[in-house]
Amino acid sequence: MYLTVNAQSFSFTSEQTQIIIDKQDTIYVLKATVKNLSDQDINVQGFRRVQQIPFSWSTRLCFGNCYDESTDNTDITPIFAHDSLEFELDVIVSAETGSAVIDIDMKSGLETYTLTFNLTTSAISVDTEIIISDEFQLYDNYPNPFNPTTNIFYKIGINAFVKLNIYNIQGKKIHTLVNKKVNKGNYQTFWNGKNIIGIAQSAGVYYYQLQIIANNQTIETITKKMVLMK
Repeated sequence: MYLTVNAQSFSFTSEQTQIIIDKQDTIYVLKATVKNLSDQDINVQGFRRVQQIPFSWSTRLCFGNCYDESTDNTDITPIFAHDSLEFELDVIVSAETGSAVIDIDMKSGLETYTLTFNLTTSAISVDTEIIISDEFQLYDNYPNPFNPTTNIFYKIGINAFVKLNIYNIQGKKIHTLVNKKVNKGNYQTFWNGKNIIGIAQSAGVYYYQLQIIANNQTIETITKKMVLMK
């Protein structure tokens, strides 16, 4: 079974989602291909984060080149336009009982893949794939407090589907200001203090929530508070 995840500028395709371990102290290899989807050269770097691995187990990350077991960050590696780079995770699971989690971050510009590998004495599996970015911001609305209109500003770090909803203090959604796919960039919208059918709302505390969706997954949710005055 293949696993393919597409970010904006590159994709990750693994040759398997699980390897069964039938011999201890043997090198097991998970291979994948990282492809540049853009028309320009990109630089990609891999970061390995191992959590609570048993003492006698070992892992090695290959990202174009193979790195020593103790090296967690690969070199910055260029991938030419529409070219590919080979990815490999080498794992030795000893007879020692236990389990571990390995997160591999692959970063290119604002984009980051985080792939989670679960290791046990019986199998290695790719469990989770997430696209994240440091460049999601929901700024303070202005003015705040306000009557009757306030401006809302937000920043999106990748092309994604965006929802911006308004909730009252009871948590009931009363309006959707944004519900569409947008390109990365800075945006502004406003709320006029009314619900979705145009009825003016009473004074009080309200919440505005930004939700970013990519590859049918919610990758970021940010909520802030504002006060409507009368």
